[in-house]
Amino acid sequence: MDRIRIAAPLLLPLRLPTGRAAQALLLATSLALAACENMSTQEVLTCVGATALTTTIGAVVGGGKGAAGGAAVGVAACVAIHFAMHQTKDASQVDADYRHAHGGQLPAQPQIVKLDVQATPSSTIRKGGELTIVSNVEVVSGKGEPLSGVTEEIRLYEYGKTEPFKTDSKNASAKSESGGYQTSFTISLPDSMPQGRYRIETAFYLNKRLADTRSLPLQVV
Repeated sequence: MDRIRIAAPLLLPLRLPTGRAAQALLLATSLALAACENMSTQEVLTCVGATALTTTIGAVVGGGKGAAGGAAVGVAACVAIHFAMHQTKDASQVDADYRHAHGGQLPAQPQIVKLDVQATPSSTIRKGGELTIVSNVEVVSGKGEPLSGVTEEIRLYEYGKTEPFKTDSKNASAKSESGGYQTSFTISLPDSMPQGRYRIETAFYLNKRLADTRSLPLQVV
């Protein structure tokens, strides 16, 4: 019988960063700690780890010149987002309003019948500050397809970019039925957040299908 030989696993030596990479790691950790003030313990660990990792990678690849760029990328982990939701109308109210306006019928599929999205207290915010994106939404279930879930996703973009640098999504309904809801995403920015223009986008999904989006400008000063 032929014997199968199994090669021993290859163990690579672990090398700690030295020189410019070590300096980049120290700089990144300092920036991260400054950025993560007023965060929970878990948020601080996430923030520091992501900022230091991206900065060190940038420094290693760029020969020590990538520290600032890596920290700018890693600051996304230091943007804290907290969500809250409460119901404003029950299913019977929303269904009755829709039937009254549409000849006594419900739509074939779930629909958003009202949506208002606002930034409070302002769309201009200082570094280290926070703002809240408040959405008031009413959704109606379909007669041929019941409503099984409402999801809201928030996306933060740098100005002119098409890929968000920060996203979060939450269940935006208390029950799998028609209803009115007020949701809020409170966004806390770190002190290291670069000044400039940004964009905030909210997207609502009904039964996992995109139903509507809203976009708001954001200025960090």
